[in-house]
Amino acid sequence: MSKLTKGEVTITLAGTDYTLKPTLQAFSVLGSRYGNHSALLGKIFAGDVPTLTTVLRQGLGFNDQQAKKLPQMMFASGVPSLIEPVSNYVFRLFNGGKSAEEVLAEQSAEDVAADLSADQEGDEGEENPLLAGA
Repeated sequence: MSKLTKGEVTITLAGTDYTLKPTLQAFSVLGSRYGNHSALLGKIFAGDVPTLTTVLRQGLGFNDQQAKKLPQMMFASGVPSLIEPVSNYVFRLFNGGKSAEEVLAEQSAEDVAADLSADQEGDEGEENPLLAGA
C-alpha cells in the first residue's frame, strides 16, 4: 500500500462501495469535536448515529448536499454493519494510517527488544554460579 492510500478504508453504504480517506481536515474536525480517539471510538462502538454520520461525512469528504443523503444510506445499510469499518478508519486516522494489528505488533516488538536489553544489562554484572569455583 502506498503512503497516499495508507489508512484508507472501504465501506459499503446502501450497496455501493466508498473509500474513507484520512485527511488533515477529518483529523482536525474529529479530534476537536471528540477530544481523543478513545472517546470517539466509544461512541462508534455504541452505534451513536450522529457520531457515525460525522465520521462518514469527514472520511468521505462529503459536502453539505452529499451529506444530506448519509442518513438514508446508513439506514439502508444498518448501523451494525458500519461499526467495524468506521472504527477501523478512526483508529488508522489517529495512528498514522496503521491498523490496530500493526500498532500491537510494533508494541510487542518494542516490548521484546526492551526485555532483551534489560536481560543483557542484568547479565553483565552477575557472576555465573557454575563457573564461580573454577
